Amino acid sequence: MVRVSRVLMRVAQCLVVALAASFAGSTAALAQQPDAVREINGLVNEAFGELSHVRDTIYKTRRQLSEWEADLARGAVQPASNLGASVSGGAVAQQIAAHPMISNATRDCQDELRALGMPDQFADPVRALACARNLSPRIRFPVEMECASLFWTTGASGQLRLTGHVQSGKDRQALSKRFSPEILATVKEVPYPACAAVTALEIPMTSDLKPEVRMLSNQTRIPFNESLAFEVMTPDFYAFLYLVYLQADGSVVNLLPKRGLMRAQHAPNTQLLFGDGRDGRRTFTATAPAGAEAIVALASRSPIDLLDDLEHGAAGQYAQNGSQPLTQPQFLKILDLAANQTVQNSTERREISAEVLYLNVIP
Repeated sequence: MVRVSRVLMRVAQCLVVALAASFAGSTAALAQQPDAVREINGLVNEAFGELSHVRDTIYKTRRQLSEWEADLARGAVQPASNLGASVSGGAVAQQIAAHPMISNATRDCQDELRALGMPDQFADPVRALACARNLSPRIRFPVEMECASLFWTTGASGQLRLTGHVQSGKDRQALSKRFSPEILATVKEVPYPACAAVTALEIPMTSDLKPEVRMLSNQTRIPFNESLAFEVMTPDFYAFLYLVYLQADGSVVNLLPKRGLMRAQHAPNTQLLFGDGRDGRRTFTATAPAGAEAIVALASRSPIDLLDDLEHGAAGQYAQNGSQPLTQPQFLKILDLAANQTVQNSTERREISAEVLYLNVIP
């Protein structure tokens, strides 16, 4: 086991005091916080000179934190003891990784908090503490409802709330028999197939860098014969984009297939338009049958092989064994597998983000 320097141990102790002040809220801890911040400022810089002996364990810690973050995003909160032996950054990285709120921070804040335990990165402890103050809980609420995913969170004034989605008004009504309207205020009704897509993409949808999907009409209830034109804005990184339309008739339409051996990569913040009939684009309109539909957008730093391998024929539509079109349940199962494999293979940052826009086509 790597020996942690005396200076690094002092950094860890100060970080614990500061985090306790941020989250416990006790008067005594708050009184100690300014001193802890000042001490960490000096100690972090001093500690970098004494951390060369832990460089060979950096990769192991990053991988461990990434796996822990993925588990936490799914709601499986682990105690610090489950993270294993002390590794890169010693007690500092252990304390950061053990905090149950870290996966709710923005990506910049996650980097800032983790940098306190990384010998090859500079961390601003004041900014790290500011990030810690803005974190909020996210603990899974187990519920025996089909196509539902719920979490406990806290509101701005500290009150408990449920957030997430249920499939129908009937499910929400069942919850209302147990909880007050205030607790259920942020629970959404997301019908199938959108609810299954949201569940499959649960972790990618928590990314702060994800594609944006917007109907040009700004409406999500679309009458027959009305336009289904929409806009996609790619996230702030070079992304391989996947765009799928789940129709009320149960079909799966690949709106952005490969046009060659490799999928096209889009520059950050690229605007893409679909279904408006302009500049050679197709025209999309709402048609029977009526029902719930969804637009699924995924942005990945590298191609997603499981999805690329589904494309067949000149149109690049998703098919099973090269000929039989995929049903929505089949596609959603593969989507869940593809998203989770991509997250698990990420060593430092999420490599995939996603958004789901659900629509209601009406007569």
